Amino acid sequence: MTEYWNESAGEERLHSTTSTASYGNESSRPGDRPQQAAPGARQKTSGLADQASEKASELGARATDKASELANQTSDKADMGMSKAAQGLDTLASTLREKSEMMSEGSVHSIATTAASKLESGAEALRSTDTDQLMTELESMIRRKPVESLLVAAGVGFLLARSVR
Repeated sequence: MTEYWNESAGEERLHSTTSTASYGNESSRPGDRPQQAAPGARQKTSGLADQASEKASELGARATDKASELANQTSDKADMGMSKAAQGLDTLASTLREKSEMMSEGSVHSIATTAASKLESGAEALRSTDTDQLMTELESMIRRKPVESLLVAAGVGFLLARSVR
């Protein structure tokens, strides 16, 4: 029996013929079919691979766009948070300065005035840097002082855990 693929009018069909003579080189073993069907199967496989590749590219592009959009939103929120923090530092500095003026001249007045000045400079530093610069500076500091950074992180974590309880 000889089998072959017929690709006409967009349809693929397996045709078989039966032969009474056997020449020794013809075989009806299942392994012979892929060799005869290979051109059509390769075309279909190639087409499916191209479609899958296109879909993967589209999904990758969508994921990249969404990630970029999310990063921008996060950065904007962080910048707004930094602006609010700077405003809070300014408010605290002015309150501290007002309270220190009510005190008599002395070491407490001097310390309060110095603290108010430091708070104001911190607020100005927050306003003048954006999120990317702040992250770069933070990474640089952590690389320079890893042990101290780890201790600060542990302390902040401890305080947050205590405040949540």
